[in-house]
Amino acid sequence: MSFRLSQSMDETRNIPNEVGLKSLKPRKITLYRKQSAEELLNKCSNITVANGDFESLFDHFMLFCEKEDIRQFVFVSYVMGHFFGSLIGGHLSDSFGRLSASFVCLSMTLIVSILSVACTSWKLLLAFQILIGFLIGKIETSIITLMSEITDKQYRLLTLSFTTSPSTLLITFLIFYLTKNWRLFLIFVNLISISLLYTHLLLQESPRWLISKGYYYRAAQALSEIASDLWNRASIEINVKQIQSIQSGATDKEFLTILNLFRSSTLRKNLFFLIVSAVAQNLISLTTFSDKNIKTFGILLYVFIYSLFTVLIIVIAVILDFKIACIGYKCLTLVSLFVNTVCIIIILAAICLSSNDFALLILFCLLISGAVNDGLYTITLLHTITASFLTENRALAVGLFLATKDFTTAFSTSVYYFVIKWPLIVYITSLTVLIFTSVVSFMVQPESKYALTKMLLDDCKVVDVE
Repeated sequence: MSFRLSQSMDETRNIPNEVGLKSLKPRKITLYRKQSAEELLNKCSNITVANGDFESLFDHFMLFCEKEDIRQFVFVSYVMGHFFGSLIGGHLSDSFGRLSASFVCLSMTLIVSILSVACTSWKLLLAFQILIGFLIGKIETSIITLMSEITDKQYRLLTLSFTTSPSTLLITFLIFYLTKNWRLFLIFVNLISISLLYTHLLLQESPRWLISKGYYYRAAQALSEIASDLWNRASIEINVKQIQSIQSGATDKEFLTILNLFRSSTLRKNLFFLIVSAVAQNLISLTTFSDKNIKTFGILLYVFIYSLFTVLIIVIAVILDFKIACIGYKCLTLVSLFVNTVCIIIILAAICLSSNDFALLILFCLLISGAVNDGLYTITLLHTITASFLTENRALAVGLFLATKDFTTAFSTSVYYFVIKWPLIVYITSLTVLIFTSVVSFMVQPESKYALTKMLLDDCKVVDVE
């Protein structure tokens, strides 16, 4: 997104004294600074350099030619940091609370992000990316789990939709459009994040987790806060005896590991569905951004339209969830997979016809597939996963879901430059995964719309304890 490669020689005006070397497949690289272009031309062959409007970090650190592979490491470093952060965050959230170490993680994220602006080498930037990814992975796991546990059934899909990426991409797109280099971009992103990240201070610890661990007094305080005029205008006080009266299971304060997800056949079945769905969701998301037609169309414009489409689909899904109670989330999941499958089949047919007349059709199918996948499919998956696992291992499941997506991203990025020459392989692989995931979802996926619907606050209201 932050740099531009194209095959056309007429898209941008050339730098004076531009040098182009003869080759069967010349490339054009767009740079922000003329001195960078001159330095690059002295080191590289087979390229032509043109002016650009944005100084990316690749431009700043000259990650081209023999250093071109480093760009993958910068991206994968964040992904792998997020991978470990999600897994460890799941363990911490299930054992010590959904908001455990959240203030420290949020503060460290902002500090490290601000320090990354002053990076003087790509190696230092890579180290910062790993740390930021780790912290964000922990925070994301905790927040998704917390949102699923403190929200009533009517609004759970809505709150989970805020944990997806479309609205974030729209804000990022605006900042990117208004700034001229990567340092200013990061500065403005951090300024906005300061006000948004610390809203977690308004949240209470999950009453479900507190009750499952036997912390009844803290659970009563949290539920009383939820019932206050600030949130529900109920103005009631919940006491410990009311909490104890609705607790049916035994409490467990032991430290849990990911092996806890394999202890029963039901958990193993749900775990299999989780992993398959995570791979499919992330693979389709990556596929919708891998087509060469996107560069011709314009990456920024494509991302902007994709974000709008995704937000629109999420809004429609949430409204339908409010209005039509008979539509289950398993049905919505299968519909999402069906739409993605149809889009990929159309793209494959267009590629086989080998005609440039279908470029817009391919882009339209990619936009629809990406919006449905990252919108409707993602939020229904998140709800199904959080509802399919018990409170004691819910964060572990969410962390594993995010970590599986990260692993898929890292693997796909490592093989991207080898398979991009054969787009048929990319789309056939995606189609195969979609068909397999559809079968798994039809046979294994539990219906989660009416799961996790019992509200602890309502249960406590009906208990009359003197």
